[in-house]
Amino acid sequence: MGEDNARLREDNCNLVETVNCLTAQLKDSEEALSCSQKTVLDLNAVIRVKDAEIRNRDNKIRVCNEAIDALNVRVADLTNW
Repeated sequence: MGEDNARLREDNCNLVETVNCLTAQLKDSEEALSCSQKTVLDLNAVIRVKDAEIRNRDNKIRVCNEAIDALNVRVADLTNW
C-alpha cells in the first residue's frame, strides 16, 4: 500500500510538472498571438494610409492628364487658326 501511494505521488508530480509546462507554453502562445494581432492591426493601418496616398496620387495624375488633353486641344485649335 505504501509503495502504491509513493508511486501515485510520483505520478501526480509528473502530471503537475506537465500541466505547469503546458500552462507556460499556453501563456507564451497567447502572448505571441496578442503581439501578432497588434502587428496585423498596425500593418492594416499602414495599408489604409498607403492606399489613400495612392488613390490621391492617381487622382492627381488623372487631373493632370485631363489638363494636358485640354491643352493639346487648345494647341491644335491655335495651330489650325
